[in-house]
Amino acid sequence: MASNNLQEKAVFTFIWAIENSSVLSIYGARSPAFTVDSLAETRWELSISTFSDIIACYIFRKPAMNGPDSIDVDFELSFLNSAGLPLVRKRDNKQFKKGDNFHFIDFARMEDVFKRERNEYTPKDILTVRCQIWGKADEMSKADLCFARTHMGMDRRYFIWPIKEFGSLQEGDKRTHIVKSVTKGLKRVKLILFLCQSGQDGENIHITIDTGRSAAECWIDCRISLLDIEGKVVHNRRKGWLSSSEDRFSEFQQFYLKNDLLEDKVTLLPNDTLNLRCEFTVYTKSVWSQIEGQKKKKAVWTRRERNASQ
Repeated sequence: MASNNLQEKAVFTFIWAIENSSVLSIYGARSPAFTVDSLAETRWELSISTFSDIIACYIFRKPAMNGPDSIDVDFELSFLNSAGLPLVRKRDNKQFKKGDNFHFIDFARMEDVFKRERNEYTPKDILTVRCQIWGKADEMSKADLCFARTHMGMDRRYFIWPIKEFGSLQEGDKRTHIVKSVTKGLKRVKLILFLCQSGQDGENIHITIDTGRSAAECWIDCRISLLDIEGKVVHNRRKGWLSSSEDRFSEFQQFYLKNDLLEDKVTLLPNDTLNLRCEFTVYTKSVWSQIEGQKKKKAVWTRRERNASQ
């Protein structure tokens, strides 16, 4: 349990902003390492992981040469709103050896943070995490304030893919569309549409998505919708998958029967054109992460020293 001296000013405050924080539901994040000068220049790090509907928060002491082999600290982790006030916070105390860590495994619920109360927790899709650290009760030190920012990778694409002269498309013919990506390690996404026999029902539309050999590991969420002559969605399919250089393909099999399109071609094939609306979101781990600044505050006196000075 955390000790009673947490009512004193923290000797160190670390504020970590995570941009595109909705990516945390797929990939965790690790903060830049920071140094607490007042605690023998020890080095620390935070991280966030998600498990089902649970958000876990970790604090690590880095195995650096600085500082004693073991150090006793009180600490508090919190998620802040846009005014800098804690929405959820948890405190504890631990004797940290070099390389040790501590975690709050059930720190918050994903349903609350990313859905039900997302305007409070993640305004503009930015989650702000605060870590405060206290040393021993008889210590005095200058209080430090440090800021850091991590940018999670997310690339959204939305476009219409018109398949012209669809009525003349035969089995074996292919139509392709290439989408350039700004996601690090993922140069492009290639869509391939062709027809496959589907038993007595005739030919069926089949769509393959190829993320290329050079693709870094990323999570892709894709929705493809069939539009009618008024732009309304008649049919849609959605899927998500983990893409990598070893596993670069995904498929929408039996998307829609060709005969069903031809039977209602006035509505579904205006000017013999099949109109597909494609929505892609590509999620990757952090693109960059950095310390933004560190400020020293005036000296923080403990209760014992304050009483002695009076």
